[in-house]
Amino acid sequence: MPRPVDYAPAPPIDPKYNRAIFTLMLIAFIDLMGFGIVIPLLPYYALRFEATDLTVTLLASVFSLCQFISSPILGVWSDRIGRKPVLIFSQWGSAIGYIVLALATEISWPTHAIALSVIFLSRIIDGLTAGNITVVQAYVSDRVAPQNRAKVVGLIGAAFGVGFAVGPLIGGVLGHYNPAYPAFLSATLSIFASIMVWRFLPESKTDGARSSASGFVLAPSRLAALKHQPMVVWLTATWFCCMFAFVMLEPTIPLLLARQFDYGQREAGYFYFFVGATICVIQGTLIGPLTKRFGEWQLAFTGALLATLGMFGYAYVAYVPPEPSPGRIIFTSLLLILGLSALVNATGRSLQMPTMSAMLSQNSDPKSQGAAFGMFQGFASLARVLGPLLAGLLLQWFTRDWWVMFIVAAGWLGAACVLLLLLRPRLKPVSVPVPTDPAVAAAEGVA
Repeated sequence: MPRPVDYAPAPPIDPKYNRAIFTLMLIAFIDLMGFGIVIPLLPYYALRFEATDLTVTLLASVFSLCQFISSPILGVWSDRIGRKPVLIFSQWGSAIGYIVLALATEISWPTHAIALSVIFLSRIIDGLTAGNITVVQAYVSDRVAPQNRAKVVGLIGAAFGVGFAVGPLIGGVLGHYNPAYPAFLSATLSIFASIMVWRFLPESKTDGARSSASGFVLAPSRLAALKHQPMVVWLTATWFCCMFAFVMLEPTIPLLLARQFDYGQREAGYFYFFVGATICVIQGTLIGPLTKRFGEWQLAFTGALLATLGMFGYAYVAYVPPEPSPGRIIFTSLLLILGLSALVNATGRSLQMPTMSAMLSQNSDPKSQGAAFGMFQGFASLARVLGPLLAGLLLQWFTRDWWVMFIVAAGWLGAACVLLLLLRPRLKPVSVPVPTDPAVAAAEGVA
């Protein structure tokens, strides 16, 4: 397969938009830092009330389901009344959700079932108002010229990634002292972000303007435009397999840390920070030079292969029977294997998303790329709903052999490797950069 040509530099961004772009980047950083503060701690919140493994994973599924339903609605709403009101509404919705989450751990509830219901309520509220990313995309479409959008989306995606890497570290340390502190801090950050939008972000919506980011991404009218583009379907299926595996891992890592190492919130925060920082470094500094050197398909396949190997490493750590007082050598060895597995898996994930997006861009009809990326993102969102559900069911079915869950996740990634091998002879070489979409970058920041 021929290597892609060198990327042509994009024109400079209009200075009059610099302040708005900087404000968006700061808002993205604050939003995702608040989101990242509580995400690694959610399993610990649920475990305080004797939640089952399935209940823990359902917390991830219910949020993703609510977000999948609400994001296109909030996108259309922002077309009608403006971007600023919807951004502020979304941030206040997140703040309320975080406050409800904090109260779930602060109040002495009559039963554990009620406490768990309050935690689920907090995730439902946050998911139904989680329209920030959709509206940010629309704002960029409103205010930035097409030739500069890739650069701006990349900058905002970087802010998302850094915020998501820093958040778990802060949340883990605070949660070690009081489980409610991280949720209260996230609520404060969301309120602060809403004030920044109100004071410093100019409205971008003009009468008659409409963003392609709005609307249900899997609507039949959109998908009909892709019926004669089999490569789009197969690339989307490949990414669905990858995302399915990744989100099976996300809510189960704290369970692995607790069972095998007796680690709590603080150590989980360290772990998520390590993974998030790895993803930020690779996607922020290495992905461009590596793509120029090796090409998109090679990196996508290598990424899937590395992620698969990392998943087998997780499975091995889960396979070793936990001991009440493990020997120092055994404990240290397992911890090293866990760290290496996390590094390999995160590296694989980092290589995949930008290269998969680039291949999709090159292998879809330019007239229907909005529909192509809509399906690509839409099925990834479905994976984020279904993946944690399957993980929870496997943990419930294989109570004593719960390492099986990681093997199944590795199987999904293995299927992606096979699909990429089958697709290689039919793919066109890529000649333009496509940065990671902020919506997926946010999901990618999770371990």
